[in-house]
Amino acid sequence: MNKSVVILLGLLVFSTFTHISYAVSGSGSIRVAPALVEIDSAVDEGVGQSPIHYSNLSNQSLRIELSFLPITFNDSSPQMQILPKGSLLSQYIKPSASDFIIEAGETKTILLSYDFRSLLTSGDYYEALFARIISTSDKANERASISEGLSTTILVKNSTKGSNPQYSISPNGIQISKIIVDQPGLVSLQVRNQGQSYGIPRGQIVLKDNFGRILGTGTINTDSTRLFPGKSKIIKVALASDQPPLITYIGKIEVRIHDQMDKTAKEEVVNYSYIYMNKILLFSLIGLGMVGISYFLYVSTIKQSTNRSKSITR
Repeated sequence: MNKSVVILLGLLVFSTFTHISYAVSGSGSIRVAPALVEIDSAVDEGVGQSPIHYSNLSNQSLRIELSFLPITFNDSSPQMQILPKGSLLSQYIKPSASDFIIEAGETKTILLSYDFRSLLTSGDYYEALFARIISTSDKANERASISEGLSTTILVKNSTKGSNPQYSISPNGIQISKIIVDQPGLVSLQVRNQGQSYGIPRGQIVLKDNFGRILGTGTINTDSTRLFPGKSKIIKVALASDQPPLITYIGKIEVRIHDQMDKTAKEEVVNYSYIYMNKILLFSLIGLGMVGISYFLYVSTIKQSTNRSKSITR
């Protein structure tokens, strides 16, 4: 079977990691841990080993074939994509085995041996170590036995040449109306990563009125979502109410945000404004407006009738 077709079949049922500690294939047959391997080339001069554990959760023996693939990013999770360029990291990382059998209930450890001393360009490198899963129960018909695949994401931080990756996590707007009638209990904050490495947004949202009273506070990214380079994500931030709002006020949403991965980052502060009006006050104003419009139309009608009567009399 054509290799590219085989990989595509794996990608169709590929399940990206939802936990950094492990990933499980779509059918639940194979579990890999960790789902993200981070290698810092500045440690031990870029030479070392990292273990990856493959566990067979099914009731039959499975064959695993490993290969490196370039990846692209989809919001907070890396998604594999077959690109015309070949693997870069495969030149520097070698698994202890690339084709092996795992019996039912067995866990097999594969050691990734790496040497980045000849990697000249600084920056972050991402690739996927793709595991093609094949059932051994149908050796005569490999085409039918190919079931699925999953991967471990390999992140290499190459800073040995004196150039650290740039970090840049920043707010990119919030979803809120300019005039609201309910005190915000949940804020949808959009954040964007314009840096060269993945980031973890951290910070706080503070809700204030125009008198400086703090009406609510919330913590950004309690789930520790990773945001990959060039990607945006909407993060829901729950606000805990500190005190009741006034009948009406001009509100300010203060966003304090930084990147947990950037140890030298300063907290960025961005403000967004809105107008809050109590429902009773708003409906009262609308009612008064309607009464005013009705009275104006009534008076205008009376004046027109009076003017017509005077014209007829003349």
